Amino acid sequence: MVNGATVRERVGVRFTGRAVRTPPSDNKISNTYILVISLIAMGCSAISIYSVIIVLFGLLPGMVAIIVDQDRNHYISKIVLNYNAIGIVPFVFKILQSSNQNNMAISLIIDPRTWMLIFSSAALGWFVYWVFPQAANAIQNVKSSIRIKQLESELDKLAAEWGQEIRSGIGSQSFRK
Repeated sequence: MVNGATVRERVGVRFTGRAVRTPPSDNKISNTYILVISLIAMGCSAISIYSVIIVLFGLLPGMVAIIVDQDRNHYISKIVLNYNAIGIVPFVFKILQSSNQNNMAISLIIDPRTWMLIFSSAALGWFVYWVFPQAANAIQNVKSSIRIKQLESELDKLAAEWGQEIRSGIGSQSFRK
């Protein structure tokens, strides 16, 4: 209890007294991500053991997204992991193209710009997740208001042609609240 509120009250969870079972698809998706990350790490270990460090530590924001994601469709996990992987791929290719892969991997590990770029790409994924739905909502609101104005002008034209009686009944209610 913090400040007189229980954890459930602060988080907003109501206790129903029944056990809630999550759908099996939620667990399946997170298991798929873990399997893919494990396969990537094993593939990188064939290249260089140090590249595993880059991949595993680089994918930490994506792993956090998997843990945090409670949505049924796992949008956060998909978006953040994809952007996170985009940030890691150039460095893995740099290691692959190097003649001395261990030294290249070590130089990338100690370079702060590597980590800045990897984590910035994951941050861009979080940004996309938070901003794009709001932008789409704003665009939809503008389109709806334009359509309402068009319908109101058509109603005014009909009222001028047919008389104000057509505004009675259902038409008398305003489109706007």
